[in-house]
Amino acid sequence: MHEKTKLILVKVITAKQKTCWGNMLDDGYKILYIKKPPVNGQANREAIDFLAKNFRVPKNKILLIKGAKNNRKIFKITTP
Repeated sequence: MHEKTKLILVKVITAKQKTCWGNMLDDGYKILYIKKPPVNGQANREAIDFLAKNFRVPKNKILLIKGAKNNRKIFKITTP
């Protein structure tokens, strides 16, 4: 079986009532509302948890490759 990878462009907006998808932006980024604040990596961890559930992959198959300290992030997702 051959694994596939895809890049997901995400603009994270934190401190919301719930974690969920928002609209697609003109530049190709998808808004992701995150409940946790951007403190000590909490928002990044919650984004990874959400993406893992959304794409039905283990958390270790989600890699934050750009934007660890920025609201615009690029995630690499590896799927079977």
